[in-house]
Formats: sequence, structure tokens, C-alpha cells
Amino acid sequence: TVLQTMDTYGMGFVLVTDEEGKLEGVVSNADVRKGLLRSADDFNKVTVDNIVNSKPVSINQNATVSDIVRLVNGLSFIVLFLPVVDDSGILKGAVLLNNLTRV
Repeated sequence: TVLQTMDTYGMGFVLVTDEEGKLEGVVSNADVRKGLLRSADDFNKVTVDNIVNSKPVSINQNATVSDIVRLVNGLSFIVLFLPVVDDSGILKGAVLLNNLTRV
């Protein structure tokens, strides 16, 4: 389902929510690749539970572009997107960081 969703929407990630819409995690192309490599002897062992990042970096829906840049610059790893949540953690969308550099 994760791979089909990535393919259908042409994105390199899937945002995972609970029944109420609260962000529970993300699965990126890199997470899938790492999961496949860890289970190369039996791909049936790869499940969403063992590839989902359950502590994703996210941004509040009221954040400014300056807030986003400050957050990304403070990370020790590269991110290509940020989930956007409200004050209760409900998923509102995502910011694709390559869109911040387009004129």
C-alpha cells in the first residue's frame, strides 16, 4: 500500500496518520530502501511497522518560511519535505522543500 501510494501521487514519501488524522509517522523512499536491505533474505518480513519513522520532524501550520528555514538549517540530516500539523498534531499537509527555492 505504501509503495502504491507513493507511485499514485508521484511523491517520495507517505504520511501516516491515526483514525483522527493525527500524524503518526512518515515512510520515505529511503525508509523503504533500508527496510528492503535489512530483509533482503525475505521481503515478506518488510512491514510498515518496521519502516515507518514514528518521530518525524514536522512544522506547525502557522510557521513562516523563516521558521522552516531555521528548523531545516538546525537539523543534522537532510530533509526533502516537512509534514504540516496543527496545534493538536492533526496532519494538514506537507511542505516540499524544493518549492521554497523556486522563483
